[in-house]
Amino acid sequence: HLRTNTAWLAEAGGKAVKLIHLLLQEVVRSRAAMPASDGCAGGGRGAGWVGDGTAGYARSMRTTATRAIVLASLLLSAPAARAADGPATDAPRWWRGNLHAHTFWSDGNDYPEMVADWYAGHGYNFLAISDHNVMQQGIAWRKLADLEKRARGKAFAKYVARFGAEWVQVRGEGDAKEVRLKPFDEYRTLLERAGAFIMMPSEEITTETGGKRTLHINATNLVELIQPPKGATVVDVLRQTYEAASAQAARTGREMMIHVNHPNYKWGVTAEDLAQVANERFFEIWNGVDGDGDPGEGAYPSTDEIWDIANTLRIAGFRAPPLLGIATDDSH
Repeated sequence: HLRTNTAWLAEAGGKAVKLIHLLLQEVVRSRAAMPASDGCAGGGRGAGWVGDGTAGYARSMRTTATRAIVLASLLLSAPAARAADGPATDAPRWWRGNLHAHTFWSDGNDYPEMVADWYAGHGYNFLAISDHNVMQQGIAWRKLADLEKRARGKAFAKYVARFGAEWVQVRGEGDAKEVRLKPFDEYRTLLERAGAFIMMPSEEITTETGGKRTLHINATNLVELIQPPKGATVVDVLRQTYEAASAQAARTGREMMIHVNHPNYKWGVTAEDLAQVANERFFEIWNGVDGDGDPGEGAYPSTDEIWDIANTLRIAGFRAPPLLGIATDDSH
């Protein structure tokens, strides 16, 4: 793990430690110089990163607010990022990133290294892969035939070509052949680059209420899995999720962030729901997946209108701070 703080190295002054540090940098630099793959799930989306202006969908005032979230989300990852990018700097900087993506660990269609590699090679500075109700931890083997079916027979060959047979782990033969999904802490070191690209552990908490309303909530920079809460209403679930993340943050001393995903997916979350949970500060006004209801339909308002309604209720009715908007890829 190339996690050594350069300021500490200067203070230590040990030649052996410095040499090891330089060698590790060279290894990471060599890995980064390998040809990028175009086979990642979500490749070619282009639009949809945090704060890209949502392709003209949100007004310019809201674009400015969304861009502010980019800087805020980097601050939230400070404990993990500080070691990766060396000494802190006060100079303003534009950070491009995505807080919502999926892999074979849940319902995505590619290996986590391939997904991260695509973002690292396309000008992104940070990434949170948020698989459903899982944290990419522990030992996980999957049937290769099942993964290839999901990826339409294109994923495995590109995976081996990009990272090499010595990295890819398989066992068994024929229809019983399995491939190991690498955990987050194992593959992140291949892709993170000092001052250029960092990754944050994340989870898409996926659940429904007692009334069968669906909602998905992303928790970013987690240490431990948050179990999907059960509640009678959307407001109950949102509050329980925030409380669980806050308790974990306090216990671990780590900043965390939650945001509500695609509120119009199956018309699960309303403006009134978002208005009532004062501690919830972020939600997706744009999600890169088609068919998730962002534009609204009939009596259902668009996410842009939800933003207006929720903030009017929060500010005028509940004396709560306004919601801020996020745009994500939700790549699969």
